[in-house]
Parts: sequence; structure tokens; C-alpha cells
Amino acid sequence: MRQLVHEVSGLKTTEEVETSARSQLYLLLSDSFQIPDNEFYTDVKSGQFRSWISDAIGQLPYELAASEAVEMLNEFPLPSLTSREFS
Repeated sequence: MRQLVHEVSGLKTTEEVETSARSQLYLLLSDSFQIPDNEFYTDVKSGQFRSWISDAIGQLPYELAASEAVEMLNEFPLPSLTSREFS
């Protein structure tokens, strides 16, 4: 499983946390447009990718309509895919 580049645990001010959340969200969106590799597949299949997106959205300084979409995604199971489909 991958680790996010930006860690929010050491941030002190609200502005630092919000800026980091925005950066994390951009990083995750960027990853989703790349050619998928096995690590990405594992993160998506395990739900970690969805969790990272949800966590980042929750730290933003404004309401994001996509948060409703993330909640809806939590209700649907992930398709049964093999890692070969992502290689």
C-alpha cells in the first residue's frame, strides 16, 4: 500500500491543514488519471484510495458537492477486477 506524500499530522494551523488537504486531493486526482499500476489497484480495491479522498474532502475549508458523491460510492461495492486489468 502506498503512503500519501503529504502528512497532515505535523501541521499546526488551520490554514496548513486546509492547504495540505487541497494538495492531497490534487495528488489523488492526478493519480487517478495515470495508467494504473498494481499499487493503485490495491489501494482502490482495499478502499484506501476512497478513504484518502474522503479524508481530504473533509479537511477542505469549504463544502464540496463531491462529498455527497463519495458517500454514495461507499454504498456500492467495488467491481471484482483482477490486477491484470490494471497492468
